[in-house]
Amino acid sequence: MERNKRLFKTTIIYFIGTFGSKLLVFFLMPLYSAYLSTEQFGTVNLITNIVPLIGPVFTLQVTETIFRFLCTSKDEDEKKKYITNSFIIFLMGIAIFMLMYIPICIITKFQYAYLFVLYFVFNYFGIYLQQVLRGVRKNVDYTVTGVLSTLIQLIINIVFIKYIHERSMLLAYAVGSITITVYALIRLQFFKYIKFKLFSKNVIKEMLKYSIPLVPNQISWWLNGTAGLYILEYFCGTSSTGLVSFANKFPTLLMTVNSIFLMAWTESSIYEYNSEDKAEYYSKNLENFSKYLILFSAILLPVIKIYYELFIDAEYHDSIILVPFMFVAMIFNAISSFMGTIYTASMKTKGAFYTTVMAAITNVICSVVLIPILGMWGYIFSNIISYVVFYLIRKKSIDKIVKLKYNYKLYIIPAVIFVISSIIYCKTNTIYNVISLVAQGLIMLYTYKEIIGKMFKVIKERIREK
Repeated sequence: MERNKRLFKTTIIYFIGTFGSKLLVFFLMPLYSAYLSTEQFGTVNLITNIVPLIGPVFTLQVTETIFRFLCTSKDEDEKKKYITNSFIIFLMGIAIFMLMYIPICIITKFQYAYLFVLYFVFNYFGIYLQQVLRGVRKNVDYTVTGVLSTLIQLIINIVFIKYIHERSMLLAYAVGSITITVYALIRLQFFKYIKFKLFSKNVIKEMLKYSIPLVPNQISWWLNGTAGLYILEYFCGTSSTGLVSFANKFPTLLMTVNSIFLMAWTESSIYEYNSEDKAEYYSKNLENFSKYLILFSAILLPVIKIYYELFIDAEYHDSIILVPFMFVAMIFNAISSFMGTIYTASMKTKGAFYTTVMAAITNVICSVVLIPILGMWGYIFSNIISYVVFYLIRKKSIDKIVKLKYNYKLYIIPAVIFVISSIIYCKTNTIYNVISLVAQGLIMLYTYKEIIGKMFKVIKERIREK
């Protein structure tokens, strides 16, 4: 019971900060559609989407590894040891990146060179420091970094997007990352953890043994989620890429909810991995996570349709129909990601690499075959197919570590609600979507009134503590 309470409290802390901050992004969508053409929006997304591809190569995923090692650190000295050695790995990676980046920019005359390098370096430094915050149990500070970053992005875009267009988005990303970095450095008193006399080749080897399989794994994630955009751009142009990227901002809400729970769940899965009833515990949480995810997707659809009709420029309306199908892909992606936390808990990261690579190969093959024929729909169907494959392969792989139980009957009602919501979204106007939203909201309030009550109780406790 205590572990469920801890998981619930941690989830609420992340939810308050992370979801609230991500929600602010949706105030920017009408601004993007008003001042940026689909080509400009597509260009920015192609530039920023390259960061998750090259980042893991130069950081060797030490940004993720540090959290796992801090979770099981026994005392302050051990934390200093892991933070110092991981920071050395990080600095070496950034130095190598700069040595390669500067000549490339000079040769290619890359017009976004300064903004890109600021965003890249501080984005990954910020991510690294955020994971240290989580590792030393400063979860509230972790969520504050997300709020600050998003507020900064919101302000910069409101002020500058009319004048410098797509450069405003890049500037906002860069300054948002710098804000995270500065705040985390101060709150952590980071350099008290850095003791270069603790440099150890053995510790670095230990950390790299865990992190290196995560590098191709992360690249495979990129291929699975982003490579199709570059294939789409090649065959159909930047405008189609812009429409797809814009529509994908809405299913990103689903992945935000997923990431919030996964942050809390990853901690619990690590702490509970050696418990006798871990299979039952993991299975029950997977079941609840999957049901809530499908229902949340269903209730988001009418909100998105209403939002499109009221606030989004007509130039982007061709992307409306893509959203429900993107949600299907994201649901399978999210469930697979939940299962993947078991790799982290067991420290068997090779399984994560293998399953993600197979999904990525599937995505690239499907994209090359389907996009020239179906255009944007080829991109959508490629994602759906690859994430279904991802789920099936990962399910088989995870069962070799922990034998999870799957009660698919429990998913029937949430799935039916999602299908009905999707049909209303695609086939009807705003009024019917308002009715759909109200009906689903009432059903969910009644069905989950106990959980909602617990949520408000935890929030009140946090406020009282402050």
